[in-house]
Amino acid sequence: MTGENQIPDYITRAIVSERRPDRDTARDAGRRPAEVLAFFAVKPGQRVAELNGGWGYFSGLLSEVVGDAGKVYAHTTEASMKRWNGNPIAKRIEKYGIDNIEPVVGTMDAPGLPAGLDAVFMIMTYHDAVWSGADRPAMNQAIFTALKPGGTLASSTIMPSPAAVPTIVMAFIVSRSTSSSTRSRRPASNLRRKATYWSTLRIRAPKRFIKNVFAIAPIALFCGF
Repeated sequence: MTGENQIPDYITRAIVSERRPDRDTARDAGRRPAEVLAFFAVKPGQRVAELNGGWGYFSGLLSEVVGDAGKVYAHTTEASMKRWNGNPIAKRIEKYGIDNIEPVVGTMDAPGLPAGLDAVFMIMTYHDAVWSGADRPAMNQAIFTALKPGGTLASSTIMPSPAAVPTIVMAFIVSRSTSSSTRSRRPASNLRRKATYWSTLRIRAPKRFIKNVFAIAPIALFCGF
């Protein structure tokens, strides 16, 4: 462990990896990746996925943490591929020679994730399911179907605090089910009822980071509002 905040060494090494481009490290001051990864308890050897992973800022971090024994499934929508003239995740893999990231292409509500995942992440992106008109109950169910029993659905977003201090708000839900069959039969419209553990963490972020960011609290979104 390193520092007073108890950040594991493998997370510290991931943050300073030479495979992280300058465009990623420039965002670290606002994204606080060490705290986020530690909060979500990402560990070497895990099989994880990121929904709507963009250019791979967080998927790249996950790749460094889970290591060669782990796997990262980085999801991209076809709309994003058209906007960016190709799959930015695939470009990242080719440029940096990454072996443990697998690109996944699908919609938000039918992402095509594999089963048995330790965690599925939605980092600063759950609001995209709102403005894009995705079927959020279907998306939530697809995520829970992909998780192994006890797996984690993790989300973070930006919102102002009551004191108008910008914060990163993180919340995660751990599946209660003990088998995939019992999980798949439960309704996906209110995910909090499926949880055995719900936790949030607020950390300060620079004001410039939340400027023009469309922020919605993840607690409300998890419930399908």
